[in-house]
Order: sequence, then structure tokens, then C-alpha cells
Amino acid sequence: MEKPTTKRNFGNSHKTKKIYKIVSVSLGLLLLTQASVFAGSDDEDDSIPCSTVRMTSEEIDSLFESAEGGNASGLEQLIKLVKSSKDPQLLCRVGCIYRDVEEKPNEALKWFGLAYKQGDEGALYSITSIKTRELEARNLSFLQLKEVADTTNDQYALIMVGEAYEEGEGVKKNLSEALRYYQLASDQGHPSGESYAQRVKITIEMSE
Repeated sequence: MEKPTTKRNFGNSHKTKKIYKIVSVSLGLLLLTQASVFAGSDDEDDSIPCSTVRMTSEEIDSLFESAEGGNASGLEQLIKLVKSSKDPQLLCRVGCIYRDVEEKPNEALKWFGLAYKQGDEGALYSITSIKTRELEARNLSFLQLKEVADTTNDQYALIMVGEAYEEGEGVKKNLSEALRYYQLASDQGHPSGESYAQRVKITIEMSE
């Protein structure tokens, strides 16, 4: 009596080999992609990707030194690097070059604004400093400054009016009015508005 034979359905062996080959190639490509992503991770902390080029922190500092020394070519290279990296600290440093070396406040404001959008809170204070300088350069009287603040709700003019009331500069000292203008400046987004308002509140409470 013959033993029954069990047929094992492996499918077509040619097709099976073809599938194995496709899987092997796909796996190889995946590993190759991962390797390229993690390549150079050892020096990740001290280099910045710029398009397809990686620069060390020393090379970046060298570019900044060149730009800070007034080298137009160095500044051009630096701008390309920083635009590519979008690093907030580098964006802020470019803003400082335009503010302090190139003396182009509008360009500086643009770069500080980009740095702030990328999460650099300190850039906001640099913007405030430039805007305040612009107002101061106009040599406005207190009444003229107050008019600007009241008619435009400019946060920088509002804070300056608040300071004038707090210190009694150009107008009789009035802490209640100083507090009001600081709060208005804070409402308009001035980074120091709230802290100035709190300072005046404490002074008023202590004097009561």
C-alpha cells in the first residue's frame, strides 16, 4: 500500500526568487538611505548644513569676523549660509552686523524679525532697541511723542510716554498714567510693557 504524499504548495520557484530579489534590493536601498541621513552625526553639534555643504563652527566664525570687518564678499557668503541654515542665533548675528557695522537699521530689523520667528526671544529686544532709537532720533517733544502714541498705538511710543510719566521727564510725574501707557504698550506686544507695568504697580502700592 502506497503512503499518501502531501503536496506542499510553495508556488512557482521562479516567482519566489524574483520576490526575494526585489525585497533584498529594497532593503538595501533603505539601509543606504539611513546611512546617508546619519552620516556625519558625530560632528553635528559644531557644524551647520548649508545646502549640500557642511561648515564647522570655526569656519562660520571666520565668515562672521570677515563680515564684521566690513568685507562685502564675506557678508554675501554669510547671508547664503544663514538663509540656508535658518539658525536663529546666526540670523540674530547677521542682524547685529547690519545694525552695528553696516548701519542699516531696516535690514537689521528684517534679520532680527526672522530670528524671532525662528524662536529667538532675544531678537525682540533688539527690534525694540532699533525702533526706540528711531523715535529718539526724531527729537520729539513730550507732547509730540504722546500724540504719536495716542494716534498710532505704536508700542515703542507708548512705552516711551510711560517712561516719561514714570520719571517726570518733560511732563509732571504721574505713576497712574505711566501704568496706563505701559499696559497699552504691553497690549500692542512690547516685550517690556508687562514688566514695566508690574514695577509701577508695586511702586504705587508701596506709596499708599
